[in-house]
Amino acid sequence: MRYKLLKKERAALQASFPMLTLHPDDAGGGRVTGILYVMDGVGFTVNLVLSKNYPDEVPELFCREEEIDWIEDRHVYPNSGGTACLCVASEYRKYWPPDSTIATFLKVLVWPYFVGQAYYDAHGCWPAGRDRPHGPEGVIEAHRELVGLPKDTDHETVIGFIELIARPNHPKGTMECPCGSGQLLRRCHRAVVARIRKTVDYNHAKRDLDYVRHVLPGRSR
Repeated sequence: MRYKLLKKERAALQASFPMLTLHPDDAGGGRVTGILYVMDGVGFTVNLVLSKNYPDEVPELFCREEEIDWIEDRHVYPNSGGTACLCVASEYRKYWPPDSTIATFLKVLVWPYFVGQAYYDAHGCWPAGRDRPHGPEGVIEAHRELVGLPKDTDHETVIGFIELIARPNHPKGTMECPCGSGQLLRRCHRAVVARIRKTVDYNHAKRDLDYVRHVLPGRSR
């Protein structure tokens, strides 16, 4: 990690989370460690890994199995060493825009995640508003919300929009809109897709697209 970036990140971390420490590693990345208390007497171990490509690449939070079960219901990817599912990939830049610090990442993604986990420990369920399903259904639901589609919109239609958002280049207006209206994109949802593409990294959308294609029946290509 470059010295200027390390200095900036440490200063922001010290100001907001003095109980946490950022350690650079020999590979050019780093790791944020410590205990983050979300309420009196309730804290979780932070093990946040920053790759050598940080901040272009999103950090990964690894949970301790003694604190949070490594299961989908707890929003932890199975068989991943305890990797937390903080949000759908396409939402990362919505919550953590470019040029944001790791302290912001902790505030808007890690802190709410741990608050939800504490609530789950106490009540056996997620708090209202944080009960999105894990897995492909959660990805589909997130993209329904991004586009502003009705809750009963079918998977195929939603995936059609993900395909447009995941394109490296802007989709042509002469394409048929995936909403099923039969109209050209330029006469239908073009402005919506353009708005989403301003905030969603197309590489993140591609991660979502590859995931749902792999998991949902009949979607592999």
